[in-house]
Amino acid sequence: MADEPENPTLKLLREMQERVSVLQTRYSAAIEAVIADAKASRERETVKAADGAEVYAYPHPEGIAWGVNAVGTGDNILRGVRRPDGADEAVS
Repeated sequence: MADEPENPTLKLLREMQERVSVLQTRYSAAIEAVIADAKASRERETVKAADGAEVYAYPHPEGIAWGVNAVGTGDNILRGVRRPDGADEAVS
């Protein structure tokens, strides 16, 4: 059974999870800082990451929504919701 090809859908999902993990690690300090700012102000907050990406957070019914917009394009490359218990969900 070890010679069976990997399911393409499962392979794609695994690769996407790995990319999300890398991005979340890269921007973790900025994400934590902007979440703290949004919790304190109860308004939308933004900070710039070391590479110039915009990291934002704002109050959301489920906790604090946060995201990262790419340098140059402004495309959203990472987002999630920090629940009150401190866990992140809907990270994509």
